[in-house]
Amino acid sequence: MFQTDSVVNALQMLWTDTCDVFNYEEFTRTNKSTGHREVLVHHGLPCRLSFSTTNNTDNSGGASSVNQVIKLFLAPDVAITAGSKISITRDGKTVDYKQSGEPARYCSHQEIVLVLFDGWA
Repeated sequence: MFQTDSVVNALQMLWTDTCDVFNYEEFTRTNKSTGHREVLVHHGLPCRLSFSTTNNTDNSGGASSVNQVIKLFLAPDVAITAGSKISITRDGKTVDYKQSGEPARYCSHQEIVLVLFDGWA
């Protein structure tokens, strides 16, 4: 049976991407008005992106659709709140995503399903 530390180390060897996590927070300006700003919560976290596709068909004879599922793998102890913007850098290219649901947590890692970031709500 594998030791948890050896499993974690083996997984982390695959984490060749990095991510920065941002939240959108309210703040009070010097004139006492309320504003909103993007705040960096985590920087340079090792991670791994995974892409898979699913085919959706129905029995009505219509065309099937193909959906892409984007999943982020990272350390289990990192807290990322729902709605956070996650900027992932892979091979020198950075793409912005947002968390679409609660993470699946395991003792060795967590998995978060992502969607492309299209702006703050």
